[in-house]
Amino acid sequence: ADIRSVNARFIPILEQMPKISGLMLADTTGRELFLLRQGDVWVSRSIQAGPGQRAEFREWSTPEQAGAARSEELDYDPRTRPWFKGALALTGDERVFWSSPYLFYTQQALGVTAAVRWADRKQHDLVHVLAFDLLLEDVVNAVARIRASEGGTIFLFNSDGAIYIPESGERPGLFSDHSAFFSSSGHPGGIAVFDAVHSWQSSGKPMNHPLSFVSGGSTWWGNFRPLYPDNQFFWFGVAVPESDFLGAAGKRWLEIGLASALLLLGAIWLAFRIVRRYSHQLKELPKLSIDKTDFENELFSLIRMGESRTLEFKSTMRMNLRTGKAGKEIELAWLKAVVGFMNTDGGILLIGVSDDGEILGLDADGFENDDKCRLHFKNLFNQHIGLEYSTFVRVELQPVAGKTVLAIECQPCPDPVFLRKKNEEGFYIRSGPSSVDLSISKALKYLRSRG
Repeated sequence: ADIRSVNARFIPILEQMPKISGLMLADTTGRELFLLRQGDVWVSRSIQAGPGQRAEFREWSTPEQAGAARSEELDYDPRTRPWFKGALALTGDERVFWSSPYLFYTQQALGVTAAVRWADRKQHDLVHVLAFDLLLEDVVNAVARIRASEGGTIFLFNSDGAIYIPESGERPGLFSDHSAFFSSSGHPGGIAVFDAVHSWQSSGKPMNHPLSFVSGGSTWWGNFRPLYPDNQFFWFGVAVPESDFLGAAGKRWLEIGLASALLLLGAIWLAFRIVRRYSHQLKELPKLSIDKTDFENELFSLIRMGESRTLEFKSTMRMNLRTGKAGKEIELAWLKAVVGFMNTDGGILLIGVSDDGEILGLDADGFENDDKCRLHFKNLFNQHIGLEYSTFVRVELQPVAGKTVLAIECQPCPDPVFLRKKNEEGFYIRSGPSSVDLSISKALKYLRSRG
């Protein structure tokens, strides 16, 4: 019902993913909110019930700035759409439903949809579905523009052996036989794509296993993998002629062998010089991730290294140990470190570890359970940094020496990241073992120097 909140949450993410043409948010009562990308604006369609109900359309130049609204009666029910039915039918470990190609209701174009579902926290019989649309022509054209090698090709096909290839005008066509293909397209892979798929089918449809096959009197190699492991209807195929691997190397093996030997000797000499000159720095290369299979030993190793440009310790997540009360300043202190890591070279923040390396755990923060702790982190991150940057952090909550430690692994972000505090924004970078707030002029200078 609150379209602006949905816009604010999803439009910044979708703007970074131009291949997603639309988003649907629906539930088992028949309500739906649909967001469609149309050039530089977004169009929302809001439906409050099932078939025959009125739908309200509105343009949005920004997530909050709406244009004129219009309404019309639609014979449309999201619960009858393939993506909604598929999401409800997910079982076991399946997390995402990928549809087969179907005709989009609004865009009247072929596409595929990825959908997830979850039960409402308060009304357990109410199920929500979130889905993302991808136009088939966008997917096919993106694949067709990738060249595997000089004579090779990458293509999209389905488990039945039908191949999706751009036709004239770059609209995707579906070809199951050679004659239809050659009458409408000059695909760079030619007949080899059909021979590759035929070889794959004859070999039992292997996944990520190279196959050799003959096409046009020449030996080719192919490899195949599904678009998504939970749904093996769509597949990517790669077909490369063997001559691309060998090329002139077969005729000039002696020259290439001698050149390789000289390069190897030069590389060994250069490596020896580098190791001698920079051995001390090489020993101190920063560690930006923790092996979950050996979390405790990895964490002890990090603590022994001490705080640095890429490592910081915080005793608690929200509790001020001096006053014995939760304090916003404690939360902002570790959020500054996260922003600093993302704006610099990445790093690891350990919460539940004192400045001198003593493992304190999170007992002082008073969380009821681990899920409450994770939810508190998520809420603070979204409020002060932004949901759109969540892909650059990974959170691990693990027991160490009988106490729970929160590890936040931060990856460097290509875009500037700001820390929002009330009506202000701060830009932080790492300088040694601390996070430094830069003024606007210094921040601009830093961003220019980073390229």
